[in-house]
Amino acid sequence: MHSTFGGFWVHRDQIGTHVVLSLPKNVDAGNVKRMQYAGPRIIMPERVSDFKQWLEDRKREGFVLNDAD
Repeated sequence: MHSTFGGFWVHRDQIGTHVVLSLPKNVDAGNVKRMQYAGPRIIMPERVSDFKQWLEDRKREGFVLNDAD
């Protein structure tokens, strides 16, 4: 059974791909992806090198991920 749920933003810049809980002021919301999740823990902000792999890893951990758009 999923114990947490919430949402996060995914945006890319010159440094890499970022999973964040709130959108930085300098990032245009029209250029980012918003996702919702349910899972065994909260999603923490992090920079990821391969977002597709990151999603697969979260799904293996028991997360259910959906586009919020």
